[in-house]
Amino acid sequence: MGTAELTLKPAIAPDASRMRRASSGRRLVARLAGAYAGGWCALLAVALAFALLPGARWLAHATFGLALGARLHPAGAPSVAGALALLANNGRAAAWPLLPAALGAGRLPGVRRVVDTAVFISLALNLLPVGAALGIYRLGLVPYLPQLPLELYAVMGAAACWQASRRRRLGRHEVAAITASVLLALVLAALLEIWAVPHR
Repeated sequence: MGTAELTLKPAIAPDASRMRRASSGRRLVARLAGAYAGGWCALLAVALAFALLPGARWLAHATFGLALGARLHPAGAPSVAGALALLANNGRAAAWPLLPAALGAGRLPGVRRVVDTAVFISLALNLLPVGAALGIYRLGLVPYLPQLPLELYAVMGAAACWQASRRRRLGRHEVAAITASVLLALVLAALLEIWAVPHR
């Protein structure tokens, strides 16, 4: 009997470990989906507010520095250099919360508060101007934003990764998977923003 018990334990342990990893993965996917849905809700709420607000153009210019003319103007000729520059800029603006998440900064109370504040400000800077422009131009802006669903995923996915890392140390595979999905979304978004919008 002693031998039988010893031979069963190694077989059970990997199954339990796999189940824990699967459960953790499902929770992380649910968190990403929830953050993405929350991003859409926030974006559309801002758009609705600016659509109904008197003097919305002036407010958008005064608050966010947006120069919103009476008409939308087609983009210039697309280029690979433009796509790469856009990708670098969007990566800095959207994906940076992945770094403190990967480094386990969520375990340090002081650092955690600083990063929390920075993530909140980053989300506001990314979402509010786009929501304001949507509210002012409404459906007329849609052809110029084919990249928006992907960029929104990148912004919210990176923020969700940080939030998840505050509760527990994420595994390397989890951080790598989220990072890969965010970077892929940013690459595709840059290509769409350069080549899929109306051009002169």
